Amino acid sequence: YEIGIVTGVQTCALPILWYGIGTMFVWFGWFGLVAAAPRFVTGLPAAVAGARAAANVAIGGGVGGLVASLLNRVNRKTRDWDLGATCNGIMAGLVSVSAAAHVFQPWAAVVVAFLGSGIYFLAAKIVASLKIDDATEAVAVHLVCGFWAMLGAGLFAAAQLLAAATIPEAAAPVNSPRGGALLGYGGYLLGVQMLAFLVILLWAGFLTFILFGILSLLNRLRLPTGH
Repeated sequence: YEIGIVTGVQTCALPILWYGIGTMFVWFGWFGLVAAAPRFVTGLPAAVAGARAAANVAIGGGVGGLVASLLNRVNRKTRDWDLGATCNGIMAGLVSVSAAAHVFQPWAAVVVAFLGSGIYFLAAKIVASLKIDDATEAVAVHLVCGFWAMLGAGLFAAAQLLAAATIPEAAAPVNSPRGGALLGYGGYLLGVQMLAFLVILLWAGFLTFILFGILSLLNRLRLPTGH
């Protein structure tokens, strides 16, 4: 397997092994992205939340990669393992747990990453069947799994962990704790997550429409023939 990339006006081929190495670098950096945020280094309770986030990042990537590998092998009816599917499954698992990695119990991270990897696999198939040019499956990994991440937070966030992560230390506890809808805390948090996703989608979609519209008018969306 090889992946073609464009560097300037020349196309070069990189072995799939480099793709795997790059995924490992991203996974390692994900710990800094999710678990080493400033709010997790301001005291012991915050550090505990950061440690939980790190553990769930490890769980999410591992479960996502394993599930995508198995799904790809079964779907293709082959005894071969596809490193590309594994790498994108890892990314799907990481994206899926990141919205609430610090307020998930480990079992919830397993469930969210497991379902997220399956959702990625299905979304990638749908995008390909629609003949949409998405060679890296970014739509399935980042858009679809990003939506699932926010949905998963509204479904599986542990109320006591959410309170510990958001209420200042020594402050009075809230009378009506918020938590995941599937954990018996109603749909308030889920509704907030869906509203947030809608706002993000509209904002990003609006700006993207303007940017790519201008690039299209300037005929800068594709390289000239022969390059």
